Amino acid sequence: MQLEPNMKGGYQEIPRLDLSKTRRPSFAVRWTMRLLILALFASMIYLGYRYIVTSSDEGITDRERAALREGPTEDAKTTTKKPDRGTRPHMTLDQPIPGKMNCNGPSIRPSAKTPTDVNQVRPADITYIAALGDSITTGSLSYDLPAEYNDDDRNFVGNSFDMGGDGGLETHLTLPTILRHLNPALVGFSMGKGLKVENAALNVAFPGRWSDDFPRQANELVERFKAYPAASVQSDWKLIHFFIGTNDITGICRTNTGTPKEEYKAFLREAIVTIQKNIPRSIISLIGMWNLDFQWRAAKIIFNTTYKCSGGFEEKATQRIVEYREALNELAADSSLQSRTQSVVVQRVFDDLITPLKKADGSYDSNFYATDVFHLSKYGNSLVAKQLWKQLVQPVGSKKTTNEEMSDNDPTLACPDKDCPFIRTIANSQNCVIPDYSTTTKPK
Repeated sequence: MQLEPNMKGGYQEIPRLDLSKTRRPSFAVRWTMRLLILALFASMIYLGYRYIVTSSDEGITDRERAALREGPTEDAKTTTKKPDRGTRPHMTLDQPIPGKMNCNGPSIRPSAKTPTDVNQVRPADITYIAALGDSITTGSLSYDLPAEYNDDDRNFVGNSFDMGGDGGLETHLTLPTILRHLNPALVGFSMGKGLKVENAALNVAFPGRWSDDFPRQANELVERFKAYPAASVQSDWKLIHFFIGTNDITGICRTNTGTPKEEYKAFLREAIVTIQKNIPRSIISLIGMWNLDFQWRAAKIIFNTTYKCSGGFEEKATQRIVEYREALNELAADSSLQSRTQSVVVQRVFDDLITPLKKADGSYDSNFYATDVFHLSKYGNSLVAKQLWKQLVQPVGSKKTTNEEMSDNDPTLACPDKDCPFIRTIANSQNCVIPDYSTTTKPK
């Protein structure tokens, strides 16, 4: 106790300052501070973990890593979260449609001798099938997923409309099951799930990629062809599909950027030239980009979900989709990319589909879409495959798929023209006339 003199000459006590009562924070404040520190520490651990996980994907740039969220409503990164089905009635999600080939005669048989002209290649002459693309081509979410899944579980490559080879035509309609029905020697198609070569085969598509990845994918395809007999690669015919741009368009939604038309065209052209210089006797099939309401806005239109995009996205995206289609047509019209043994042709499978797919009764067919209402279900992949096959044998200038045609799940397949039973190119679409190649030039 400290004493101090008072006015009367005596001393008085001065109370000791009780620090425990005047400076110590309250119980609530102390626990709030502890929780904030704990939350900060947990956030640092999580961010460090995410950095390690995302940095482990070889060759993926920061922009591509961000673009792994491929649709306005679905996070496509590795996760153990159960898919949110909500009220989405995906009762036929894991059910493909069968295919039925009623065609007969020479139009569906292989040529008597291996053709030497790309404009005289019948569907049954195709020995190799391959594809470049993104998660649409890897069959992402095209099956009824288990409660927990990882990246491989997402990519059901065996269900992909242009590369899936699971099952036979009688039970599972895809483009490869059609071609394998015509030519049992077909190789290159994908099986099962996962992106490893033993499953994907000649499907070099990779989820989340933009068009600038196509030159790399083309080089990867060249490398994978080295695993096949050299004599066969030199002499046999290949059908190679390109479908890219979904993430370039989504980039406008996320960051207001995306890929301009000329860059998009340049990336695809580089991939085409790489393939044509290294993989002989190839028909490169360019599939046009789908429309905004058919895919990006399908979840909002069908289920009234939140649609999060930067300002002006719809106008910019619609214009960019038109420009991408123009780029494909310009590439197909480039005479330097057409020769006696190489062809580039555009398929308009999605061009005329303006709204989300509708059934015959006018209601939206949610079963066409995967659980995120952005990718394609197994059923949807089969419907697209049926229309892609039809367009392969339709002449350029007459290719079209309406909503009624896309939603038609009748298994009966279109037949090639008996008077021109070839995979249609720009040249053989003109009264099936074979061109004079003396006026064309080699790819640069």
